[in-house]
Amino acid sequence: TNAEGGKRFNRFITGGSVELSDSVSSWLFVETEVAWESQCLLLCQLRGCAVAELNRTARVCRAVSLSNESSGQPAGPNGSHVTRQLGSHDDSAVTLWKAEDFEQYLMSLTSAAVLLKNSSSGRNGSIETFTAPASGCYLIEAAGARGGNNTLTSTTGGQGAQVSARVNLTAGTQLSIVVGQTGGSTSLSGEGGGGGGGSFVYRTGDRLLLLAAGGGGGATFANN
Repeated sequence: TNAEGGKRFNRFITGGSVELSDSVSSWLFVETEVAWESQCLLLCQLRGCAVAELNRTARVCRAVSLSNESSGQPAGPNGSHVTRQLGSHDDSAVTLWKAEDFEQYLMSLTSAAVLLKNSSSGRNGSIETFTAPASGCYLIEAAGARGGNNTLTSTTGGQGAQVSARVNLTAGTQLSIVVGQTGGSTSLSGEGGGGGGGSFVYRTGDRLLLLAAGGGGGATFANN
Protein backbone atom coordinates (compact mmCIF):
# COMPACT_ATOMS: atom_id res chain seq x y z
CA THR A 1 0.00 0.00 0.00
CA ASN A 2 1.06 3.64 -0.39
CA ALA A 3 1.53 6.25 2.31
CA GLU A 4 -2.16 7.24 2.18
CA GLY A 5 -3.40 3.68 2.67
CA GLY A 6 -4.44 3.02 -0.94
CA LYS A 7 -3.88 -0.27 -2.72
CA ARG A 8 -1.29 -0.50 -5.52
CA PHE A 9 -2.64 -1.60 -8.90
CA ASN A 10 -0.57 -3.10 -11.71
CA ARG A 11 -2.98 -3.25 -14.65
CA PHE A 12 -5.02 -0.34 -16.02
CA ILE A 13 -7.66 -0.03 -18.73
CA THR A 14 -8.97 3.06 -20.51
CA GLY A 15 -12.48 4.25 -19.71
CA GLY A 16 -14.81 7.15 -20.44
CA SER A 17 -15.39 8.63 -16.99
CA VAL A 18 -15.55 7.79 -13.28
CA GLU A 19 -17.78 9.35 -10.63
CA LEU A 20 -17.21 8.95 -6.90
CA SER A 21 -19.70 10.09 -4.26
CA ASP A 22 -18.64 11.61 -0.95
CA SER A 23 -19.29 8.27 0.77
CA VAL A 24 -15.93 7.14 -0.67
CA SER A 25 -12.73 8.20 1.07
CA SER A 26 -10.17 9.22 -1.57
CA TRP A 27 -7.00 11.24 -2.11
CA LEU A 28 -6.51 13.54 -5.12
CA PHE A 29 -3.06 14.28 -6.59
CA VAL A 30 -2.56 16.93 -9.29
CA GLU A 31 0.59 17.28 -11.39
CA THR A 32 1.06 20.07 -13.95
CA GLU A 33 3.24 20.23 -17.07
CA VAL A 34 2.56 16.58 -17.88
CA ALA A 35 2.53 16.08 -21.65
CA TRP A 36 2.73 12.32 -22.14
CA GLU A 37 0.37 9.51 -21.20
CA SER A 38 3.28 7.40 -19.94
CA GLN A 39 4.23 10.19 -17.52
CA CYS A 40 0.72 10.39 -16.08
CA LEU A 41 0.45 6.62 -15.69
CA LEU A 42 3.85 6.45 -14.00
CA LEU A 43 2.85 9.19 -11.55
CA CYS A 44 -0.37 7.29 -10.89
CA GLN A 45 1.45 4.05 -10.12
CA LEU A 46 3.98 5.82 -7.89
CA ARG A 47 1.09 7.30 -5.90
CA GLY A 48 -0.73 3.97 -5.68
CA CYS A 49 -3.75 5.46 -7.42
CA ALA A 50 -6.81 3.63 -8.77
CA VAL A 51 -7.84 6.23 -11.40
CA ALA A 52 -5.80 8.67 -13.49
CA GLU A 53 -6.79 11.38 -15.96
CA LEU A 54 -4.60 13.32 -18.40
CA ASN A 55 -5.80 16.54 -20.03
CA ARG A 56 -3.31 16.99 -22.88
CA THR A 57 -4.53 20.51 -23.67
CA ALA A 58 -4.04 21.76 -20.10
CA ARG A 59 -1.04 19.41 -19.55
CA VAL A 60 -2.53 18.35 -16.20
CA CYS A 61 -2.50 14.85 -14.73
CA ARG A 62 -4.97 14.05 -11.94
CA ALA A 63 -4.76 10.81 -9.97
CA VAL A 64 -7.04 9.44 -7.26
CA SER A 65 -6.25 6.76 -4.71
CA LEU A 66 -8.93 5.11 -2.58
CA SER A 67 -8.66 4.71 1.16
CA ASN A 68 -10.18 2.15 3.52
CA GLU A 69 -11.37 4.80 5.99
CA SER A 70 -14.89 4.46 7.33
CA SER A 71 -17.52 5.94 5.02
CA GLY A 72 -19.21 7.44 8.06
CA GLN A 73 -16.74 10.31 8.25
CA PRO A 74 -17.96 13.75 7.18
CA ALA A 75 -17.09 15.28 3.82
CA GLY A 76 -13.93 17.38 3.77
CA PRO A 77 -11.18 18.82 1.55
CA ASN A 78 -8.98 16.87 -0.87
CA GLY A 79 -7.96 13.59 0.69
CA SER A 80 -11.27 13.02 2.42
CA HIS A 81 -14.92 12.40 1.55
CA VAL A 82 -15.76 14.61 -1.42
CA THR A 83 -17.58 14.07 -4.70
CA ARG A 84 -15.19 13.59 -7.62
CA GLN A 85 -15.58 13.19 -11.37
CA LEU A 86 -12.74 12.27 -13.70
CA GLY A 87 -12.69 11.68 -17.44
CA SER A 88 -14.89 12.95 -20.25
CA HIS A 89 -16.99 11.29 -22.94
CA ASP A 90 -16.89 14.42 -25.12
CA ASP A 91 -13.36 15.86 -24.87
CA SER A 92 -10.89 13.91 -27.02
CA ALA A 93 -7.98 15.68 -25.28
CA VAL A 94 -8.85 13.92 -22.02
CA THR A 95 -7.80 10.32 -21.42
CA LEU A 96 -8.81 8.32 -18.36
CA TRP A 97 -7.37 5.09 -16.98
CA LYS A 98 -8.76 2.99 -14.17
CA ALA A 99 -7.46 -0.11 -12.44
CA GLU A 100 -8.62 -3.33 -14.06
CA ASP A 101 -10.40 -4.39 -10.85
CA PHE A 102 -11.46 -0.85 -9.91
CA GLU A 103 -15.18 -1.57 -9.43
CA GLN A 104 -14.58 -4.67 -7.29
CA TYR A 105 -12.09 -2.86 -5.05
CA LEU A 106 -14.38 0.15 -4.70
CA MET A 107 -17.27 -2.06 -3.61
CA SER A 108 -15.06 -3.77 -1.02
CA LEU A 109 -14.25 -0.37 0.53
CA THR A 110 -17.77 0.99 0.58
CA SER A 111 -19.56 -2.18 1.74
CA ALA A 112 -22.01 -1.73 -1.12
CA ALA A 113 -23.66 -5.06 -0.30
CA VAL A 114 -26.42 -3.85 2.02
CA LEU A 115 -29.12 -5.97 3.66
CA LEU A 116 -32.19 -4.07 4.84
CA LYS A 117 -34.85 -5.65 7.04
CA ASN A 118 -38.16 -4.31 8.29
CA SER A 119 -37.57 -1.56 10.83
CA SER A 120 -40.65 -2.22 12.97
CA SER A 121 -43.84 -4.28 12.94
CA GLY A 122 -47.48 -3.92 12.01
CA ARG A 123 -48.35 -0.54 10.52
CA ASN A 124 -45.26 1.15 11.90
CA GLY A 125 -41.89 1.46 10.22
CA SER A 126 -39.82 3.83 8.12
CA ILE A 127 -38.61 4.18 4.55
CA GLU A 128 -34.91 3.31 4.42
CA THR A 129 -32.38 4.72 1.95
CA PHE A 130 -29.21 3.70 0.12
CA THR A 131 -26.85 6.04 -1.77
CA ALA A 132 -24.75 4.61 -4.61
CA PRO A 133 -21.07 5.20 -3.76
CA ALA A 134 -19.95 4.98 -7.40
CA SER A 135 -21.38 4.72 -10.90
CA GLY A 136 -21.95 1.15 -12.01
CA CYS A 137 -24.33 -1.78 -12.32
CA TYR A 138 -25.97 -2.86 -9.05
CA LEU A 139 -27.81 -6.08 -8.28
CA ILE A 140 -30.99 -5.38 -6.29
CA GLU A 141 -33.01 -8.17 -4.69
CA ALA A 142 -36.33 -7.79 -2.88
CA ALA A 143 -38.67 -10.18 -1.08
CA GLY A 144 -42.26 -9.61 -0.02
CA ALA A 145 -43.21 -10.47 3.56
CA ARG A 146 -44.88 -13.73 4.56
CA GLY A 147 -48.60 -13.79 5.30
CA GLY A 148 -49.89 -14.22 8.85
CA ASN A 149 -50.60 -17.65 10.41
CA ASN A 150 -53.73 -19.22 11.90
CA THR A 151 -52.40 -20.55 15.19
CA LEU A 152 -55.62 -22.39 16.03
CA THR A 153 -55.18 -24.82 13.13
CA SER A 154 -51.39 -24.45 12.78
CA THR A 155 -51.70 -23.27 9.18
CA THR A 156 -49.06 -20.86 7.91
CA GLY A 157 -49.26 -17.85 5.66
CA GLY A 158 -47.91 -17.89 2.13
CA GLN A 159 -44.39 -16.77 1.27
CA GLY A 160 -43.90 -13.40 -0.40
CA ALA A 161 -42.55 -13.06 -3.93
CA GLN A 162 -38.79 -12.80 -4.51
CA VAL A 163 -37.54 -10.66 -7.41
CA SER A 164 -34.20 -9.25 -8.56
CA ALA A 165 -32.88 -6.84 -11.19
CA ARG A 166 -29.59 -5.30 -12.32
CA VAL A 167 -29.81 -1.50 -12.42
CA ASN A 168 -27.30 1.10 -13.64
CA LEU A 169 -26.84 3.86 -11.06
CA THR A 170 -24.68 6.98 -11.11
CA ALA A 171 -22.65 7.98 -8.06
CA GLY A 172 -24.76 9.80 -5.48
CA THR A 173 -28.11 8.37 -6.65
CA GLN A 174 -30.31 7.71 -3.64
CA LEU A 175 -32.73 4.80 -3.50
CA SER A 176 -35.70 4.54 -1.14
CA ILE A 177 -36.53 1.07 0.15
CA VAL A 178 -39.81 -0.05 1.68
CA VAL A 179 -39.53 -3.45 3.39
CA GLY A 180 -42.82 -5.29 3.89
CA GLN A 181 -44.02 -6.44 7.32
CA THR A 182 -45.20 -9.97 8.09
CA GLY A 183 -48.98 -10.28 8.17
CA GLY A 184 -50.67 -10.49 11.56
CA SER A 185 -51.64 -13.95 12.86
CA THR A 186 -54.99 -15.04 14.26
CA SER A 187 -56.16 -17.70 16.71
CA LEU A 188 -59.85 -17.60 15.73
CA SER A 189 -61.62 -20.28 13.72
CA GLY A 190 -63.63 -17.90 11.58
CA GLU A 191 -60.88 -15.74 10.12
CA GLY A 192 -57.54 -15.89 8.37
CA GLY A 193 -54.19 -14.26 8.96
CA GLY A 194 -53.33 -10.89 7.50
CA GLY A 195 -51.59 -10.59 4.14
CA GLY A 196 -47.86 -9.88 4.08
CA GLY A 197 -46.67 -6.45 3.04
CA GLY A 198 -44.94 -5.88 -0.29
CA SER A 199 -41.35 -4.63 -0.62
CA PHE A 200 -40.48 -1.81 -3.03
CA VAL A 201 -37.36 -0.03 -4.28
CA TYR A 202 -37.58 3.32 -6.06
CA ARG A 203 -35.36 6.28 -6.92
CA THR A 204 -35.85 8.95 -4.29
CA GLY A 205 -35.50 11.93 -6.64
CA ASP A 206 -38.15 11.14 -9.26
CA ARG A 207 -39.87 8.22 -7.46
CA LEU A 208 -39.24 5.88 -10.40
CA LEU A 209 -40.15 2.36 -9.29
CA LEU A 210 -37.27 -0.06 -9.86
CA LEU A 211 -38.44 -3.22 -8.11
CA ALA A 212 -41.60 -4.54 -6.44
CA ALA A 213 -42.20 -7.83 -4.62
CA GLY A 214 -45.72 -8.74 -3.49
CA GLY A 215 -46.45 -10.08 -0.01
CA GLY A 216 -47.78 -13.58 0.71
CA GLY A 217 -51.43 -14.35 1.44
CA GLY A 218 -52.66 -14.90 4.99
CA ALA A 219 -53.50 -18.40 6.25
CA THR A 220 -57.20 -19.36 6.29
CA PHE A 221 -58.89 -21.67 8.77
CA ALA A 222 -58.06 -24.75 6.67
CA ASN A 223 -55.04 -23.81 4.56
CA ASN A 224 -52.95 -20.89 3.32
